[in-house]
Amino acid sequence: MRELDWASLTAAHWYDKFIPMPRKAKVAFSLDSQLLAQIERIRQGTGESRSAVIGRALQKLTSESAHQNEVERYVAAYREHPESRSEIRSARLHARRTLSRLPWEDP
Repeated sequence: MRELDWASLTAAHWYDKFIPMPRKAKVAFSLDSQLLAQIERIRQGTGESRSAVIGRALQKLTSESAHQNEVERYVAAYREHPESRSEIRSARLHARRTLSRLPWEDP
């Protein structure tokens, strides 16, 4: 096994090499005081750091945005290539066959 040259490793390199941590960047921005108060209430309730709460909120926002983009792409693709009448007939036939085999209860 190759020996490490400790002198050439900076603190950042050492952490990168031996302690896997996600890369994070520091960002400075301004918040409305009411929004900050809400973040503080959430943070105190969850025990998370302010950065963790804001990071989680931004993750949710970006996930929702990505999901919305996927939905829009799906709708556009469907409009471009809608199902044919025969595909619709076939889907209805298979649905009726499948549903007819299930036990149904009277209300």
